Amino acid sequence: MGVHYPIQTLQERVLSVLANRNVDEVVIGAPHPLTGEVLDHFRVNVVVRGKVAEATNNQHDPFKVARDRGIFKLIDSGNDLTTEHLVKRIYDNRRQYLERNKKKQKKEIDMMRNIELMQQKEAEAENN
Repeated sequence: MGVHYPIQTLQERVLSVLANRNVDEVVIGAPHPLTGEVLDHFRVNVVVRGKVAEATNNQHDPFKVARDRGIFKLIDSGNDLTTEHLVKRIYDNRRQYLERNKKKQKKEIDMMRNIELMQQKEAEAENN
């Protein structure tokens, strides 16, 4: 498992962000770090980032231009979920799902065997 990889498609991520009532527009393909040209072109009034962020080795502040313009805001969503936590949860749930389905499959196979045995007994009884 690594960090900094999407677990949703670009379209899913955009739709998730647009679902927030405070978001008017999402700029797909915005440069990283953010540039003044993009802020000017799209007439950006506010740039936000959540307080919980994945660790990075990048020494440069990708929001420097927004900070310098005074339009950067750090928000607290009240949620400490990171991509790493989410992927671990998915992985753990997948294991549980596979184990549960293995048990269900065994029960179904046993049931089918019992049905076949009952059908064989009925066929034998009819032949006698």
